[in-house]
Amino acid sequence: ALYSADTVLSAIVPAGTKAPDAKKAAFANPDFSAADVFKLARESGGEVLEAGKGEALGEMVERIRTRYSLHYRAPEGGVARFRKIEVRLSAGARAKWKKAEVRARAGYVVR
Repeated sequence: ALYSADTVLSAIVPAGTKAPDAKKAAFANPDFSAADVFKLARESGGEVLEAGKGEALGEMVERIRTRYSLHYRAPEGGVARFRKIEVRLSAGARAKWKKAEVRARAGYVVR
């Protein structure tokens, strides 16, 4: 649903909250399991911060304000399906901005 809505999920979770064990989650019944906010945020290009940090909301707002958006025209035609993408910094950009982090969605849905 996040992909088809072109939505990025960023979340603030209670201090000490950890992502579910991926091995156990693979066998969980999705009808009776809570959504994995860590996975949803990662796959949509968002992030998760802990509320235990004194200024978590301010930090999240600042991170959202300082993001860049990258847009491109996807190849036309083809079957409606999910297409994976990978966004990386070039070697030159990594050398210039050593603290830069890339957060990008895992792909997009062809409509």
